[in-house]
Amino acid sequence: MKNQSNIKRIAEIIALVLRLMGGYAYSKTKLVKLVYLLDIIQSRKGNKHFSTATYKSYYYGPYSDDIEEAINLLDNFGYVEVGKKTSVNGNTYYTFQLKDTPYFGELSQNEKNEISQYTFQLVELEREKLLELAYSTKEFENTQFGEEVKL
Repeated sequence: MKNQSNIKRIAEIIALVLRLMGGYAYSKTKLVKLVYLLDIIQSRKGNKHFSTATYKSYYYGPYSDDIEEAINLLDNFGYVEVGKKTSVNGNTYYTFQLKDTPYFGELSQNEKNEISQYTFQLVELEREKLLELAYSTKEFENTQFGEEVKL
């Protein structure tokens, strides 16, 4: 389990990503993959463990319990409203509506600028393309099911 400062950092990144997405996300999967890809970009630039989230390899791609915990923090404090929608095929999707942007003081202005720059490029991708991109990273490909993804 991450310390509270790390969870706040992840929560601050998620809130910024949501703001850059227009304050709304239709899919937890897309939100997780966006944060994952931001971590990959930063890792490849030499800034390992940018968000501090730990990812594991699952059949639906990289997943992080830390991101789940950060979403719960945002929800509990009223920064994000989490909803559920059931699609035509019967799958349940979580939606996220940003109510207020928290300032936990965990991100520098330079980090916020970089998150903005890369999020604008990634958020335009359709969910399937974003998933394909996350699945095809060498970091994810080099792990077995259930193993930690090394950044």
